Amino acid sequence: MTGPATRTLSTRSGLKLSATAWNGDRGGIILAHGGGQTRHAWRRTGMRLARQGYSVLAYDLRGHGESDWDANGDYSLSRFRDDLCDVASVFDRPPIVVGASLGGISAMLAAGEAAAAFAAVILVDVAPRIERVGSDRILGFMRRHIHRGFDSVAEAASAVSDYVPNRPKPVSHAGLEKYLRSSADGRLRWHWDPQVLTEPDSIATVPLEHERLADAARRMTMPVMLVRGGHSHVVSLDSVAEFLTLVPHARYETLADAHHMIVGDENDSFTASLLDFIGSNTTA
Repeated sequence: MTGPATRTLSTRSGLKLSATAWNGDRGGIILAHGGGQTRHAWRRTGMRLARQGYSVLAYDLRGHGESDWDANGDYSLSRFRDDLCDVASVFDRPPIVVGASLGGISAMLAAGEAAAAFAAVILVDVAPRIERVGSDRILGFMRRHIHRGFDSVAEAASAVSDYVPNRPKPVSHAGLEKYLRSSADGRLRWHWDPQVLTEPDSIATVPLEHERLADAARRMTMPVMLVRGGHSHVVSLDSVAEFLTLVPHARYETLADAHHMIVGDENDSFTASLLDFIGSNTTA
């Protein structure tokens, strides 16, 4: 295994995206995180995939982590779609895309609208039909601290623990520092551009994009897997049933003990399912 190595990727819009790469660019796996997260959410999964010999690239979506913020506040779904297509062009053959939440929406649109050549798509607790109660809970958490921020990493950790009470409280807050940035007023704020939520055509509109996402999903012809958290409030069983009608060749799995943030809740089980699917359906 080589890496992890930090990469800077260019997009057609001129923005630079930051990424972590393992094992070079010889075709492999792209990891696309959810809204409000960074590429570091994939650290354990990325390392495990790399140890199995896969070339892996986890990137910060525009306006997130260490990637550029868009000066015009353009965080439309079409931009996230195009960025993913640009990231895929790094590899020497069609990659596998693993997308959580917003990353999965980007993958559906890239595959279905932009006809991106992906070897496979794995959707992590996301489908064309997003339950409003789950979306509102996520957006509520993101908006709650958007202006005031935090006095310390410990205060941010407490906010996260309140949001995901199902997880054991971490002994150390060191890993959380990568999700925070220091502001001019001395306070800590999440490492994403507030305009990701506040612009008219932002990720806050995702629940209203059902027809667009459904049309993109039915155009996906590559191997597809949907992984749902058993306690998800974002993807319901009705959402799953509709998805399997749209993409009848898709494989579906539930991780019974996971909530929406599957990668953090059940990383070992998720990565094992991912490796099994990849091994059975691709030659990455």
